[in-house]
Amino acid sequence: MKSSDLKKEIKRLIISGKGKTEQEAIANCFSSFRKEVEKDINGVIIKLDPIEVYILDKEKKIEIKKFFEFFWAKEITSYVVKIEIEFEVKYI
Repeated sequence: MKSSDLKKEIKRLIISGKGKTEQEAIANCFSSFRKEVEKDINGVIIKLDPIEVYILDKEKKIEIKKFFEFFWAKEITSYVVKIEIEFEVKYI
């Protein structure tokens, strides 16, 4: 007789990401998403499906760097994004 070992859970996770643009910061959040879920789940992940994404915090940082205090100032912009992901995970 067959028995199903597939487990299904709906969870939430908060992740932060940093990038040169807002899109890159969000993409960095999703690139670390699976790794964070794997730490929490004891088993092999079969399917990982985001249900809802909430942007909790967006921060734009502008840093001015000067070369030897005399020459042209260079403005460097970076973004830090904090998101909450509600997701369904199926695993064995």
